[in-house]
Amino acid sequence: MFDKIGTRDLVYVEACGLMVNLLSQTKRFDEGQEYLDRMWAAESSMNSEYATSICEYYGGLLAQRSSNLYTARKHYNRCLELTQGRVFEYQLLSLIQLVELELQLFRITQEEEHLERMEERLEQTLSIAESTNSFGAQVQLMTLRGLLHMENQQFLRSLEELAKARDLGFEKGFNTRVELIDKYIEKVNRRIDASIDQVSESVEQKVKRLQDYIEECQRVVIASK
Repeated sequence: MFDKIGTRDLVYVEACGLMVNLLSQTKRFDEGQEYLDRMWAAESSMNSEYATSICEYYGGLLAQRSSNLYTARKHYNRCLELTQGRVFEYQLLSLIQLVELELQLFRITQEEEHLERMEERLEQTLSIAESTNSFGAQVQLMTLRGLLHMENQQFLRSLEELAKARDLGFEKGFNTRVELIDKYIEKVNRRIDASIDQVSESVEQKVKRLQDYIEECQRVVIASK
């Protein structure tokens, strides 16, 4: 419809971005690149840093899902520069993708510094969510931080963080999130009970769980946007 009437605005750019997201999720990267090219073509006539930040974000998403991780990092960092203090939604989304990106790099290199950067990015993301009163994102990010503590065998810190996430979720009426956090708290307690007899596991098993936690966080933050 936009093409038929010749309209090129922010809604058009975001609609193309959603197509990039969908196509890259299904590994149709060439088609995703076509929609990314449409976004940049529209952006060139708009003189809008907001439009530019959207293009940078989805450029990073396409690069990340096609395993061009360092290119993806450049796009996300550029998006962060453009949105600093203004478009907090794309700040949050870019930072969460950077959390996932560091996990992907850890999977490849198994260098602990990537896990440290992942935690730093998470702290930065949570700080922005708090400063903008994005309560849904806060609850999910605090939950993610609690789960990361669990995976690092820091069970008491995990329970403390999940309890704070639960309290905020209850206060803001996020009943479904509270129910899920209760299940996570039960999971941490089971991990504590099993930790004495726990057998060693592969890095891939741990990374897979962390990936699932991060993807759930991404879904909730996108929905809250």
